[in-house]
Amino acid sequence: MSKTAIVMFWAPGSGKGTQAKYLMDTYDFIQLSTGDILRGLKKKSESDLTDSQREAISVMDSGRLVSDELVSQLLADEIETSQSSKIIFDWFPRNETQITIFNDLMQKFEFNRIIPVYLEVSDEILIDRMKSRIKEMKEAGLPVRADDTPETLEVRLDTYHRDTEPVINYFEKSSDMIMLKADAHTTKEEIRDQLNEMIMPKCCL
Repeated sequence: MSKTAIVMFWAPGSGKGTQAKYLMDTYDFIQLSTGDILRGLKKKSESDLTDSQREAISVMDSGRLVSDELVSQLLADEIETSQSSKIIFDWFPRNETQITIFNDLMQKFEFNRIIPVYLEVSDEILIDRMKSRIKEMKEAGLPVRADDTPETLEVRLDTYHRDTEPVINYFEKSSDMIMLKADAHTTKEEIRDQLNEMIMPKCCL
């Protein structure tokens, strides 16, 4: 059986969540995000937790960072539980150390088709989009999160470029990466169409 993993290398604020949902709804993928996994652990009942999940909760409660090795086990638990043959990895691997972890997971669970997807969009465009979104929300009387600011986004983008660009370079050299582009006028529908045109022949024909 063919098993497909899509790895989305999209900068913060680039609309990754919207496009991932499209792929899930259209092609029956599930999405795995390490952040969502960690945030969801405390919502589980004690009897449903695995040993690695209990360890992760203990680490977070102590204020320490969850190690890459423990993240690997948490992902393995999720892959095994889901039994899915189509998985979107949301910003994982996000640093060079995690490349080996990702490759080991793919080998362990026999994923034989890896599709990295990179969206090229400038930081300036992403920051301008956030400013426009904040303005629209304020004009509509909607609440704006305290950490949802252009300044916070700049910090997140700096981290993304520092940690993730080496991973993007690795996958660009080692696999058939899908390269998408967006400028200030590109709509989410146009990005979806690019994604659909390039992904479908690789995963769903």
